[in-house]
Amino acid sequence: MTYEQRQQAITGPVGVGGAMITPRLVQRLLNDMGDDPDQLPLLQHALMRTWDYWESHHHDNESLDLTHYLDIGGMQEALSRHANEAYAELARGVDKLTGKRRRQLAEKLFRCITERGHDNREVRRPAN
Repeated sequence: MTYEQRQQAITGPVGVGGAMITPRLVQRLLNDMGDDPDQLPLLQHALMRTWDYWESHHHDNESLDLTHYLDIGGMQEALSRHANEAYAELARGVDKLTGKRRRQLAEKLFRCITERGHDNREVRRPAN
């Protein structure tokens, strides 16, 4: 993707949603994504989380801004924070499974969808 296409991938959905986004947030998102097209899903997730956070925390006529993005952890932490929230939510469920059993199931699920990369970091496992 070109720089302009990456910029449009950020500003387009925000505009369709009827909001505005500050130039400094657009620039930060572009910088965090870089030229790596593999970062596009992380960008999409971070922007979705930023939007959700902004929707519940913004003031009248306030644009999506860098503060909203940083509050969700940016591209570096947004996915991990979301996974932690899902894990915690599983533990709070109300059915016959105990919190401990829920956490065990969540851990098993997360292990099934990740694998260790060549640098020993956990990465998502490709699905066929």
